Amino acid sequence: MKPTRTLAAVLLTLAGLTAPLLAQGTTPTAPATIDNTDVKAKPTPAAEPVAPKTTLAVGDKAPALVVEKFLKGEPVTAFTPGKVYVVEFWATWCGPCIAAFPHLSKLQAEYKDKGVTFIGVNVWERPYNEGTLDKVAAFVENQGDRMAYTVAFDGKEAKTNKAWMEAAGQNGIPHAFIVNQDGIIAWMGHPMGMDEPLSKIVANSWKIEDAKADEAKEKANEAKIALINKRINDAIKAKNWDDAMTAIDELKALMPAQMAGRMEFSRFNLLLTRANQPERAYAMKETLLATKGVGDNAQILNDIAWRVLDDEKVITRNFDFALELATKANELSGGKDGMILDTLARAHFEKGNKAQAIELQEKALALAKASADADPETIAKLEANLKRYKGN
Repeated sequence: MKPTRTLAAVLLTLAGLTAPLLAQGTTPTAPATIDNTDVKAKPTPAAEPVAPKTTLAVGDKAPALVVEKFLKGEPVTAFTPGKVYVVEFWATWCGPCIAAFPHLSKLQAEYKDKGVTFIGVNVWERPYNEGTLDKVAAFVENQGDRMAYTVAFDGKEAKTNKAWMEAAGQNGIPHAFIVNQDGIIAWMGHPMGMDEPLSKIVANSWKIEDAKADEAKEKANEAKIALINKRINDAIKAKNWDDAMTAIDELKALMPAQMAGRMEFSRFNLLLTRANQPERAYAMKETLLATKGVGDNAQILNDIAWRVLDDEKVITRNFDFALELATKANELSGGKDGMILDTLARAHFEKGNKAQAIELQEKALALAKASADADPETIAKLEANLKRYKGN
């Protein structure tokens, strides 16, 4: 089953390209229309964007963290010398931010005993009123182990946002800063691309000059990405699928490894739905399973499997393909995700494995009912599926 959280927001998808595949965000100064295909979330600007003034850069001393409230983990009131900190900015409405939660949690677990603390700072909520803090706190609680690190609520005054994001000229989220052992900003960028710099910073082998060079390279890539986006859109409109595949390869080469891998999902989705080339799409199975950011991501594998099983745009369904990916997704989630179990049950049912489908669907329903954020509509759908499998 497609999870209640919008997995289109978790992925780079070409299913309905009506906007560039990649884009840089802008701060929410106007009514928001979030494009879930973006790597960074953005609202629609009210006027032509003006380049933000930059007063904070790599190599500068990290500003203080002054937030309204810490929601999870031990409060961080100062940067302790000799320790490394990752300060990442996010919002509850930001699909790309939600996509990054598991990766941040994985890195926090990996570096916990190496003096590294991750802090997710919530910003840009809309609107800010008496209930905003409670809303964000409930959101964080419901994420559970997906946000296994310190989390803070910046609040309406936005002191930390101003001192960090605005000062650095950053208008898209998610965005992360790495503060080194000397309290200096050693790197900044998309959190899905921080693996290599973080490992080097922790090992004291990272050079600030390298970070500045990376920043310059990223800015240079922006123009290239915009051109490739246009080529992809033009190729899709012209139904020139080979040109679209070539452009996706070029786009993938410009992206960090963790995000580049997800381009393979985009390729698969385009071939399966828009291009209607199922044989070519299903031939990508081993590539998808072996690709970092796809084959090791339970939610993405689940979305692919559910798309094959249920998407009305899919003309030719491959139940063996869906079953294998759903099985892998279930393994990665430890059998504890009700939505993934629902997908796996559906795959078994379509394959004629009725008893297995019923057993898995019962587990999915039990997990959904026990969930803190369970909703009646989702439970009703799960119950309907179980009834169908039982033949009632």
